[in-house]
Amino acid sequence: MKKKYDILNGDPFKALLAILWPLLVCGLFQQLYTMVDGIIIGHYLGSRAHAIVGGSPSNLIGIFNNLNNGMVAGTLVVIAQATGAGDQKRQMDTIKNGITVIITLGIFIMGIYYFFAENILMLLSHPQELMDDSVAYMRLYILGFIPYGITMLLINLQRGMGETRRPTYMLVFSYVLYTLFDILYIIVLKKGMAGVPMSYFSTYLVNAIYLLWVTNKDYHLLKNSKLIDNNTVKTIIKNGVPAAITSMFYALSSAVLTLGLNRLGGDIVASYSVSNKLTNIFWIIMSALATATLTMIATNYGAKRYERLKPIIKSSLALGFISVTAIFLMSVFARYPLLSLFTKDEKILMLSAQITRFFGITYYLYPVLEVYTAALKGIGHAVETTWITLICVCFVRFIIVLGLGHLITNPFEVLSAFPIAWFLTSVASFVTYQIVKKKTLNKTGLI
Repeated sequence: MKKKYDILNGDPFKALLAILWPLLVCGLFQQLYTMVDGIIIGHYLGSRAHAIVGGSPSNLIGIFNNLNNGMVAGTLVVIAQATGAGDQKRQMDTIKNGITVIITLGIFIMGIYYFFAENILMLLSHPQELMDDSVAYMRLYILGFIPYGITMLLINLQRGMGETRRPTYMLVFSYVLYTLFDILYIIVLKKGMAGVPMSYFSTYLVNAIYLLWVTNKDYHLLKNSKLIDNNTVKTIIKNGVPAAITSMFYALSSAVLTLGLNRLGGDIVASYSVSNKLTNIFWIIMSALATATLTMIATNYGAKRYERLKPIIKSSLALGFISVTAIFLMSVFARYPLLSLFTKDEKILMLSAQITRFFGITYYLYPVLEVYTAALKGIGHAVETTWITLICVCFVRFIIVLGLGHLITNPFEVLSAFPIAWFLTSVASFVTYQIVKKKTLNKTGLI
């Protein structure tokens, strides 16, 4: 039975939690998988594998993931607004055309990475001794891009239409299946580094096939709506491209930061990769908060329940700061025992613990950024968030790594780009939302 929640009536805080909790459950299983994966890689493949999986190739994968997630977010805005307005035909059109857009994006990025992976990694100063294995790793990994994109799209669209239980079960199943495939390919079949992308492809291929079958069964995609409807595609692209560009440049700037770390040596890269096993918890929570906020804002906006937008934002901010406090305490008091699960190297453990503590302190700068950018996207102002990211995030990171790179002597000088960019983006997002509210929402009586 499909369980749905009512996010158009009642307490916005409770409605937000109704969306957020399933996302956090999925995030918990995702992090458990990440930890198990890190343990398997560290103990069976070694620190060299950590440098490949967590180094520059992860940034290239991150660029695709962010592009894909941007298009998914744009599609989610459209379907959430259609759900709020009770427009079932628009829902169906959005699902089918969203799948078409995601497949097209996947094919395009796969082509670029297959033919130019080595060139891109060279531009990022990826260690030469890792180059051959990293290129082979990337060319296998890209085979899972389309199944991954379809899986993420359909799961998020189910949430946009008010479902909670099935998307949660599906993601939890994904992480369990991912772990089993890791064990099969890396430990049992001893496929080495190839086992990591093989697990990725196998997991999301199973998920994509099942979700396509279920979605067609529930919504009759093969009978209703066109495969490509120009108006629907234009609307998806209008909402999705700014989000995708924002995500892409965000990931690109992260790749530039990795370039700065690469210059400091393999130990620094490996330490950063290990610390990410814990800092990923923060990103999972913030991503869940952004998705929940975007869904709430877009659905209520589509239903013309404009008076609920401000309480939704306040509730999101409260949840964001509560979450950051929990992550901060973990990064201070539990970082050593947790990080020791992923590496036996004392030097890597010490450096990764220092990086984890550094981020724990600066996370308080982030919730305002996430909530207000999600709110802007939810009311159809995604273009503004793109400009904010380009100026406040990418420009700052490029200045620190490329402009001041010759002065950098330790990893924290590179990583300082994170909190600086977060602060500037938080201020810009808040101010932009207030301007939009004054110029648009107040004029029409929205808030």
